[in-house]
Amino acid sequence: YAKTDLVPHSQRAHIERVKNKLSAFYDEHNIAFYTAENLIPLIKNICLDSKIAHNLSLARSKCTKIVKEIIAKGKRKN
Repeated sequence: YAKTDLVPHSQRAHIERVKNKLSAFYDEHNIAFYTAENLIPLIKNICLDSKIAHNLSLARSKCTKIVKEIIAKGKRKN
């Protein structure tokens, strides 16, 4: 089973929203996606009491996928 299977459904939605927003931020500000691999551990270290931050994972490949499949499609519709 995946790590997200252990996370309550309500938190999964918040985690996905955070991933999407972070990916959009990376895209909008032209930040290299590989830095996500360093940012996520920093967020976890800063937000020690956040269950959402604790369960957050976002690497370069996932960030790229979100931008290509979700954000880019939304831009094309507008």
